[in-house]
Amino acid sequence: MMRDPLEALGPLCASNVLAFLGPHDLARCGAVSRSWKARALHDGQLWAPHLARLWDGKVYIPNAIRELAQVSPHRAYSESLRDAARQLPTEAELCSFTWALNFKALLSWFSTALGSASIRRYFNPNHTVTAPADDPMWGEVEPQRHYWYFRPEVDGSTVLQVNTYPPLVCTRTADWGWELSNVVVRMIIDTAAGPNPGIPPGHPAAQEALTLAQIEARFNGLLWQNEFG
Repeated sequence: MMRDPLEALGPLCASNVLAFLGPHDLARCGAVSRSWKARALHDGQLWAPHLARLWDGKVYIPNAIRELAQVSPHRAYSESLRDAARQLPTEAELCSFTWALNFKALLSWFSTALGSASIRRYFNPNHTVTAPADDPMWGEVEPQRHYWYFRPEVDGSTVLQVNTYPPLVCTRTADWGWELSNVVVRMIIDTAAGPNPGIPPGHPAAQEALTLAQIEARFNGLLWQNEFG
């Protein structure tokens, strides 16, 4: 009777051989038998280097997956790939970042200098949108209150709605961040600016009293009026 080749090699040599395999081949080895699964999938030392390469240069990895990596690098690898295919950020994720805003096309009522200006936006848990105090568009006084909410479309997709502006479509970027875009603007995670600092206590948005349901009712009604008159 033929012996299992990995057992014949012994644990150390078997691990050395498996270390030459990539993630796809290791996953295939894990389907051979229970003993191969234990060696190919449950050996954290085999998967930790693959996971490190997968995460290299990535903007965002959920904390739950980072914690999982401490227990099972293989499962963290699989969950990372699954999560990277997710197009829509959660509300908590949207509110955790600083977003860099760039115009795709300059509008007639904006200065051409805005094309090269550093414009940042924060989506806040109370569904307001704010900006730094030195914002080149809003300055220290926001011209009008801006609100955000996720809005379902008739085709089953979900968009990010800010007031009555064209809806922002959420897509995943190659570095596992997100892009929020419409016909006018493109927003991406500004890693250099750090996380959302939160609303300063004295900012008017900190006293916002509208609930999400009220925000949705107000702007869905305005959008309907704009479309159907």
